[in-house]
Amino acid sequence: MKLKEIYSQDKQIISLEIFPPREKFDEKVKTLKSEISKLTKYQPALISVTHGAGGTYSGNSISLIKEIKENFDISIMPHFTCVNATVDSVNNFLKTLNELKIENILALRGDLPKDMPFTCNDFKHADELVSFIKSNTNMSVAVAGYPEKHPEAKTLDDDISKLVAKTDNGANYVFTQLFFENEIFKSYYQKVKEKREKLTVIPGILPIVSYSQITRMCELCGTKIPNSLMNSIEKFKDNSEDLKKLGTEYAIKQIKDLQKFGIKHFHLFTLNKSEIISSILDEIKEN
Repeated sequence: MKLKEIYSQDKQIISLEIFPPREKFDEKVKTLKSEISKLTKYQPALISVTHGAGGTYSGNSISLIKEIKENFDISIMPHFTCVNATVDSVNNFLKTLNELKIENILALRGDLPKDMPFTCNDFKHADELVSFIKSNTNMSVAVAGYPEKHPEAKTLDDDISKLVAKTDNGANYVFTQLFFENEIFKSYYQKVKEKREKLTVIPGILPIVSYSQITRMCELCGTKIPNSLMNSIEKFKDNSEDLKKLGTEYAIKQIKDLQKFGIKHFHLFTLNKSEIISSILDEIKEN
């Protein structure tokens, strides 16, 4: 099912993000399929599958997509990055997705790899990748949004202008990066809607489960953690159960506040685990 069909439904849409294991693939995918099975009772409409920077682990991404296709009746949205990509490599990836009957893709520039040379090759920015995909396939294309601006953008307005360029090239859906201050998302949402009213903007929600993980991810993507939340994270950083409880409650609070604001759809970063995601979904029934 294409994104247009998914998001035209008159109900709350939940999408889930997973990532392909980098090692012990067969063993870990078996566990991951079990975790996804536990979430199917919530009827997620979409599963997104991440793609390594510069195409790293792309083979694992394809293998994971095949496993999901074979075992679950859920639409899939692979990520694809254009860092170090060529026209040929993109065409090969799109051909594989077509053979798998994948109808959606999240087009990204991607993080610059630290352990391999960065080459612009045929695509410098995500808007070029979006244009290429739309010109050569019938796929629905989504892009990433950054409520606190992309770390490399000069200003938020400049970043939103780049987002508009991506949507002008054929992307109609925006899945945002994680954030922990709802007021920042609300301001971003309103700014984007002023530019493109019909654009569907879906907030990305990441439950906190690990001190080292959340601080590393926030540093990587430029996400700010409010002082009050950071104090609580510091308090429980050596107590995994209390930290997971904090992360669950905070995510639920975020989503319920955004529901009151008028947001209907949510994208949950699962970290390949079902327990916390289940606890969240139990509490965020559609208003």
